[in-house]
Amino acid sequence: MDKGPGTRKITGKIFLFLLVLGPWSMVHGPVFAAEIPRTILAFYDPKVQSDYNYSAIHLNAEMPLEHLGLKLEYRSIADPFPSAQEMTGVRGIFTWFKRLNAVPNPGLYCNWMQGQILKGKKVVFFGEIGVLKDENRRLTKECRAMLEALGIEYGGGYSGNPLFYDIVYKDPSMIEFERKFSFAESHENIMVKALSPASKVYLKIKRRDLDNKTTDVVFTTPRGGFAPFNTMLYEDKEIEKIHWRINPFRFFEEAFGTKGLPRPDTTTRNGSRIFYTHIDGDGVVNLSHIDWKSFSGEIILKEILEKMPHLPVTASLITGYFDMNEYKSERVMRLYRDIFRLPNVEAGVHTYAHPLNWSRGTVALKIPGYKFNPEKETVGSAKMMQEMLDAQGVRKKVGILLWSGNCVVNDLEVGLTYQNNLLNINGGDTRFDRRYDSYASVGPLGIKRGFYHQIYASAQNENTYTNLWEGPYYGFVDVIETFKNTEAPLRIKPINVYYHFYSGERQASLKALKAVYDYAFLQDIFPMFAEDFVRIAQGFYKTRMEAVAGGYKITNSGALKTVRFDDEKKHVDMRRSRGVLGFAHHQGSLYVALDASSEEQTIILTHSKSGIPYVARASFNIKGFQGTRERLQFSKSGWFKSEMILGGMQPLKNYKIRAGEETLQAKSGNDGRLTLQFKNAENGPQFTDVIIESL
Repeated sequence: MDKGPGTRKITGKIFLFLLVLGPWSMVHGPVFAAEIPRTILAFYDPKVQSDYNYSAIHLNAEMPLEHLGLKLEYRSIADPFPSAQEMTGVRGIFTWFKRLNAVPNPGLYCNWMQGQILKGKKVVFFGEIGVLKDENRRLTKECRAMLEALGIEYGGGYSGNPLFYDIVYKDPSMIEFERKFSFAESHENIMVKALSPASKVYLKIKRRDLDNKTTDVVFTTPRGGFAPFNTMLYEDKEIEKIHWRINPFRFFEEAFGTKGLPRPDTTTRNGSRIFYTHIDGDGVVNLSHIDWKSFSGEIILKEILEKMPHLPVTASLITGYFDMNEYKSERVMRLYRDIFRLPNVEAGVHTYAHPLNWSRGTVALKIPGYKFNPEKETVGSAKMMQEMLDAQGVRKKVGILLWSGNCVVNDLEVGLTYQNNLLNINGGDTRFDRRYDSYASVGPLGIKRGFYHQIYASAQNENTYTNLWEGPYYGFVDVIETFKNTEAPLRIKPINVYYHFYSGERQASLKALKAVYDYAFLQDIFPMFAEDFVRIAQGFYKTRMEAVAGGYKITNSGALKTVRFDDEKKHVDMRRSRGVLGFAHHQGSLYVALDASSEEQTIILTHSKSGIPYVARASFNIKGFQGTRERLQFSKSGWFKSEMILGGMQPLKNYKIRAGEETLQAKSGNDGRLTLQFKNAENGPQFTDVIIESL
């Protein structure tokens, strides 16, 4: 039986090349004068990375940039420069080259870059600038002018000898974010100077080999930022260790000028941390070693899906098994039927033959006469899954594809899902634990492929925690570390319990899975299906934000209904804001919950606390929220625990609450906050009407 590969970068035994199909394009739609530009143009070197999927920008920097509300467009440095129209809506430009001469035509490139800087685009250089002629690191006059426009004076004088260096100034909070600074690890230097008095220098050294002249090593300018060589990131590939030297959140915020701006947030809904869980179809009919008679899928059905009817789960199958006679028994069909007829199970598909390496077309499932076909693996497998459900009398739509294998898919494959109304998820390789102890190991939300986005899983599955299912089989319990580290001190990911049906194969793996769920259930979560999360992720890329008098207008956010302000102590002015359900302060950030029924929202901030009711936190969807402190009504729909905290109510007041047939009483606190714990969640799409009245 196929157990499937992990998606972790540790599967480096397979050397991957991905041929990107079709032309590069940037499509932003119309941009209005007050709209806040969110796009960062990221240049990559195709001679180092055959695909930007392998670039350091994507693997390490894109997640912190997304946390700041920014989204990336990738372009090969070998391609023609974007037109003026394509640059509309671009906030800044980011390069992270490894080669001295990554840019084919430095003169033309530097002229173009200088023009963008003078038009107000922020520019950040990591690693090599990429325009140096030779090992002597000479610059053309056009490139010197470009750097001067950015606020950088280039002096040359390369050295690789750390014995000549002394630190003049170091900002540890910026330079030693995850690792102590060491000249032994960061020994290359070039003489540069930040020209503007408004620049912020985080590391300055003097060179004894150059008469004790000083050089600004890492700094931001009013027009961008500069962190050369490996001053920003430490990496040891032999032991698979990677750490940020600089604080990427703070550096990018300064360099791209995003401080104080709203950020579309994909981690939170109505003040609660998003939770979703999805199952890849691998191993569903493996023989379980727990009792030596059950399928692993039967164990998961009995011990997880049926025992947790309050848990929304997205499950999938590999449809190639439908074409293999040995897997067509009534018992197997009954298992499929029993899984997908459950109200708490959403139907997905995990490809046809389980591609292991999508660019090479290698597959795990050996089906006679079959050769890898992108359409068969995507749209074709979804159609087969739908036909199987229909034949089994399960009235559910197959709406999501769970990528398989290395999950490195191209424009064509991602496009096929969108063009056939099929959502997609998987890939991303997120881990943040004792072994991968860095924000640099946390993947981004997704990756743009052509006109569309592949959406990544928010955490890794049990395959990587069990050494590709070789043991220890209890290893998946370590994913809890990732959940904790992506919550504090910054909430950067939802809780995503992602595994395979073969977790029902071993007693240790089943216990680990239950322990992971137990941890998640103790958190303040907002449970949803994987399809719901994917729609939120898609909303991140589409959201538009405009500055208006006193605040911001949010449009085109789709299913994304949380906007975050970092380092913000203000409150939302609920009287002047429109389309806002409420807000909550968490870890120094202000999370604003938007009304899902409103197509556009206006957020106005104030120093004053709200005197009218608002949602501080809820574990469920809300519609029709209206009323006063004396009488409030709305409808709720959610899974698992049905809890909420209301703010802006009358202090120390008793309230009577009616929720469907349930009646309860609660008293608000001194601060006017009213905590409600309903007896029952809806555990389905239906809504319950709620009326709250003061006594």
